[in-house]
Amino acid sequence: TKPDASSPASRAMDAVDDEKKAAFVELQTSLMQTTTQIRTLQQNMAQRDGDVRRAKLVQTELSSMPDDTRTYLALGKAFVMEGKKDVEDLMARTISEKQVELEGLEKSRTYVLKKREECEGQIRELLSSTPDLARAIAAASR
Repeated sequence: TKPDASSPASRAMDAVDDEKKAAFVELQTSLMQTTTQIRTLQQNMAQRDGDVRRAKLVQTELSSMPDDTRTYLALGKAFVMEGKKDVEDLMARTISEKQVELEGLEKSRTYVLKKREECEGQIRELLSSTPDLARAIAAASR
């Protein structure tokens, strides 16, 4: 709800120029976007990490089996018989690919974390340099 024109919050917001308000809203939006990006990157990293762990587990289990063991790969709703060596090769490729993807995701996450820290610093700087804006935001959030 918007405060009425006679309230202290409304008077405080009127005292802050539109440029500072727009800058704050833009920074706040950027902060929310980077936070969402970080969450998405972390979910993707967890997925890739799970894929690597599963492939390593399959490799471990296969290593203890004889070479003539029948192995099957899931293909949609069906299972296809593959040689043990083919499955081991597939798991090795999967591990390698997922680890490369993880490295890329980690680099992206590091970049977005720095971007978020910069945004937080800019918000702090804006609020400390514009006490009226800080007061107006505090009053509006009550």
